[in-house]
Amino acid sequence: MDEIVARVLEQIGTPSCDCRADKHTTRPHHIELDESVLTEEMLSERLNGASSIGIARHTVLTPSALDYLRRRHISCRRRTAECTIGTTPHTRRRAIVLDAPSSPAALIAGGWTQETVSSVDDAVQATISGICRSDAEHIVVLARSAEAVACAANRNEKVRAAAVGTVLRLAEALSALAPNVICVDPSDVGFVELKNILTTFVRGT
Repeated sequence: MDEIVARVLEQIGTPSCDCRADKHTTRPHHIELDESVLTEEMLSERLNGASSIGIARHTVLTPSALDYLRRRHISCRRRTAECTIGTTPHTRRRAIVLDAPSSPAALIAGGWTQETVSSVDDAVQATISGICRSDAEHIVVLARSAEAVACAANRNEKVRAAAVGTVLRLAEALSALAPNVICVDPSDVGFVELKNILTTFVRGT
């Protein structure tokens, strides 16, 4: 009788044990998110204890979402390779120059094709045209009115433009926006900084 009772108790106790073990082992440590915009509220609902996330190349993280990830020490990795199998990744780089840099060698050394324009409107149109026609994977606009160009170009849904002046600002933009266009005031940056900005832009996207 004692042996029978022991076996019954063992059978009754097993499911609860297994359930707790399964709950622990299936706890998500990494999840992939494909939303176009992620907010703090969305992250708090979706993470479910994850310690790292992967986001799409086009995903925009709001400032509150970035702060949420920092506070909880959650790592975030943006997927940079989203090419169809069998296709060749684009490597074209275009510089739209409204105001020439003092050290154009940074563009030449980086293999950038240069297109000179004469107005802010021309710079905006050239930017939108390049993105919509997929003429270039990376576009940099050199203009003293970098903010104005970025703002106007962003009215097109395919453009994600950011005005940056330092590598640090670019790194922040890459994390939050994944820009396909950067606008730089060449009067504010020297040769080394401009070269670093261009290199980081190419590597970061």
